[in-house]
Amino acid sequence: ADSSLFLKKKRAKAVLQHLIDIKCDKGFLYELNLEHVDDELVELMAQLPCQEFSFGIQAVSHQANEAMDRKFDRQLWKTNYDKIARRLERPQLSVDLIYPLPGDTLDGFKESIDYALSLERLQNLKFNPFILLRGAPFYERQEEFGIKMRDGDPFQVGECDSFPAADVELARRYAFYAIVVFYTHWLK
Repeated sequence: ADSSLFLKKKRAKAVLQHLIDIKCDKGFLYELNLEHVDDELVELMAQLPCQEFSFGIQAVSHQANEAMDRKFDRQLWKTNYDKIARRLERPQLSVDLIYPLPGDTLDGFKESIDYALSLERLQNLKFNPFILLRGAPFYERQEEFGIKMRDGDPFQVGECDSFPAADVELARRYAFYAIVVFYTHWLK
């Protein structure tokens, strides 16, 4: 299965319409790339009984997205996010950020945090350390990006050329502070 139901719009529309037609009262968490959303999908999303959606930003940095061979159109992403946030009655919206991605830097990570914190009606902000799995493109390109694993952890990246270990530790702290601010309304 695709990690994003919305990757193929025709199939996504059929699945969402089916859930609406059968009056499904079960909740699902939908993970999607906002660049694949159109107005018709937003209207279908608005009719779902449980409106829990997770969006993987990972990073806003052009260099990080280029290294991941991923396109990230910041304006299109924000436009579609705003459509969903404004159209849905009770949305549960969350975003994910990852660090230390090759090509990203501490400043780029802070920019990603600022971008996520600027989103209206966001309920969940998640931070994930970069996990390197066998067979993944970055696994095969570790040397190219200077990827080194965290001591004692066979999967978690401890640093890379663009994101040294000292900056990874600072990123971990920034993620913690961002979560404290995000979930403490009087600090916002």
